[in-house]
Amino acid sequence: MRCKAAVFDIDGTLIPLGAAAASTATCRALAEARRAGVTVVIATGRGPTRCAPSVIGDLPFDYLVCVNGACTLAADGALLDSDALSREQTDAVLALGAQAGAQVNLICADGYYAFRAPGRPLRGYAERPGMPSILIDAEAHPPAAAAPPLGGFLLIGADAAEAYNGLNGPLRLVRFVEGHYDICKRTTDKANSVGRLLASLGLSWRDAAAFGDGPNDVALLSRAGLGVSFEDASAQAKAACGLLAPAAAADGAALALAQLLRGGL
Repeated sequence: MRCKAAVFDIDGTLIPLGAAAASTATCRALAEARRAGVTVVIATGRGPTRCAPSVIGDLPFDYLVCVNGACTLAADGALLDSDALSREQTDAVLALGAQAGAQVNLICADGYYAFRAPGRPLRGYAERPGMPSILIDAEAHPPAAAAPPLGGFLLIGADAAEAYNGLNGPLRLVRFVEGHYDICKRTTDKANSVGRLLASLGLSWRDAAAFGDGPNDVALLSRAGLGVSFEDASAQAKAACGLLAPAAAADGAALALAQLLRGGL
């Protein structure tokens, strides 16, 4: 295919799960794609503050679709699209956490805010072992009313997540890894936001290759002209892809992208 846009998840795709940052080979591959005229889009469940160069390293990109599609930014930080949770939806998430005895972690533009379950101590959350928690205690430092949450995540069991999703409410819980569920609007996902971005650039899904490893990447992989997943990806992502690449720890995204740019796919 003639690739005009390449869309990448971060965790488990560009950055191996538990790793600090993308490898030099991966950063070089994305830079080479941009030099070849390919528009590079990052599409992640992370919030804006966790996609800064100080966090993810020197990953070059043109656009950032974050919080599973709730927010789209240009590389210079300019806001292009946003679909924040309403007050009612935020209250519903907090009520779910209280019912499940789980801490609710809401992602805002300026950080990740933790709302403790009643009577529970603050539970920290680090993106990899040995790192400090990325969470802000909302009890001590509540988020600004002018910055409504874009999404969030809960650390709960599969049965509780399945029961909540079965209610068919305005929000859904999407598994990231075992016991970790992203909080999303039913009307918001990565693929919808990426599709709008591609259309604004005069591109279609046929022009795009998508790279992802998780259940929240399935729509990206299915709609793209070429969907690329990885040997250690979720079963859902593997089933939705057209090409299975080596694991992220083996620079699978970089290898597949290089082959694509050479016209080998």
